Amino acid sequence: MVNTALQKIQFELINGMAILRKNVYPDFNFRNLEIVFEVDEFTNKNLRRSLASMNQTDTEKKFLIQYAKKFDMVNKNIPTLIPQAWIQWHSQTKKDLRQINSKHSDNLYRVDFVAFWDNKRYAILIDDISHYGKKVNSDCYWLADEENYSKRLKEDRKLRKEGWEVFRISNWEIRNKALIPEILHDLKDFIGF
Repeated sequence: MVNTALQKIQFELINGMAILRKNVYPDFNFRNLEIVFEVDEFTNKNLRRSLASMNQTDTEKKFLIQYAKKFDMVNKNIPTLIPQAWIQWHSQTKKDLRQINSKHSDNLYRVDFVAFWDNKRYAILIDDISHYGKKVNSDCYWLADEENYSKRLKEDRKLRKEGWEVFRISNWEIRNKALIPEILHDLKDFIGF
């Protein structure tokens, strides 16, 4: 269990990045997000558009939209998926972590989505083929790559060690429209809402 007394989310807009300043426990739904952003009924659409536009890939955007529609994220008491969240495992500053010789430079890590529910925190990741494969020559052929796959396993172990519940899916699954309902159902069961 995460020490919820020490966990908070902060928001401040700086050059297109946001830090949320609010306790996210026990549950963080869309209404809580509206409160943090001081959103009213007139600016609600802008917040929804912003969440969709924050996604790095079309696959991530598609997943967020499908999740929001399926579970009526805006109106129901369910976890809000927050896209492109940075997770920093050390209390050192980003400047110190990013130094070339820093042994912690790989500890600055962005996940596709985070959610906070029932006093737990969730990292949801959508992997493209580069997360577990290696491109062969300049052709469009990919081969399985144990080193890349091992990096994903190490990330999952690290996230779990830090108290994150990890839900990882592939782009291939999201592109296959027939699988999306099952994935959303699995995510709902995983988070428990």
